[in-house]
Amino acid sequence: MEYTLYDKKYYFENQENIVDGIAIDPLLPDDFYDTPNEERDTNELAHWWGRPFITTETFREDSYEAYCERMGKYELESLEEFTARRDKERKSWNSKWVEGVRYDVRCLTGGAWDRPSLLGSFSTLDEALALAKEKPKMYQLLDDEGFLDLPIGIKEAIERTVKGE
Repeated sequence: MEYTLYDKKYYFENQENIVDGIAIDPLLPDDFYDTPNEERDTNELAHWWGRPFITTETFREDSYEAYCERMGKYELESLEEFTARRDKERKSWNSKWVEGVRYDVRCLTGGAWDRPSLLGSFSTLDEALALAKEKPKMYQLLDDEGFLDLPIGIKEAIERTVKGE
């Protein structure tokens, strides 16, 4: 698999929406959610390991035409069934996510080998920010000299990069 170049536009300090030190919907490489942690660029690890960020999700509207195309050869709902189901799903979404937006707190922690861990989902930005500001202490273990103590696999990946392997 070929991985996306970790460009400066992905650096934490170049994110456009930072609230209370937390990036909201950061611009990240396309493969950020499916790259083994030990294969990540060392700059990517330096910027995102142990640094929580928040992504936002709204109810995904789907047209009946898109539904039919996606389902292809499978048995399809009628337009009326599709509309009724989507209305029910939208009401359910909006009842759980009060503002109509779900705020997910994510962080590269090593909890998942190839993607950031989901630390929690909230219906307000304030709730998500509270968790994001609390969690770094749990995941950023510093050694005696004040350096971030990374998992062994990540340390080995950094060593390979430094050696040019």
